[in-house]
Amino acid sequence: MLLRTPDGEITHTYGFRELGGNDPVTVEDHIRVGSNTKTMTGTVILQLVQEGAIALEDPVSEYRPDVPGGEDITIADLLNMRSGLYNYSETYELNLSLDERPDREWDPEELVAMGLSLPPYFEPDTGWHYSNTNTVLLGLIAEKIDGKPLHQIFEDRLFTPLGLDQTALPASGSDMPEPFS
Repeated sequence: MLLRTPDGEITHTYGFRELGGNDPVTVEDHIRVGSNTKTMTGTVILQLVQEGAIALEDPVSEYRPDVPGGEDITIADLLNMRSGLYNYSETYELNLSLDERPDREWDPEELVAMGLSLPPYFEPDTGWHYSNTNTVLLGLIAEKIDGKPLHQIFEDRLFTPLGLDQTALPASGSDMPEPFS
């Protein structure tokens, strides 16, 4: 934890590097980015909107013709979790695999395919359901528009301009720098 105020900084660590371990976390440890990528992906999409490269009202089918009903799902629907697309995180397939191989690396296209293989929760813009499928689709759309992998887009558009030199989206899970929890 880091608390930065006009009067100074306070840092404190909690816990251990491994479940059931006794090697304490340090402030030098690297932590997986996890769900913070959702806000980063949304920020990149909004930057692309501001630049005129994409519009919130654009249908997803314009960028991903493989999305069922994509002509009725907008970029805004993906951002607002109003697409109705099934959340791949709720699939039996993913959860079984996480139990059997928790260290497996997933290609974003595999995750999207899982979400698209199941029926939507509702018609676009008629409900709300948290869906990681939305965010992965937005990342793939950003890659298509910017012509770079998402880790490079984050580096170029977020981390470098903001001076986040200790922040990264590794190109692969095995790229995690040591020490890490």
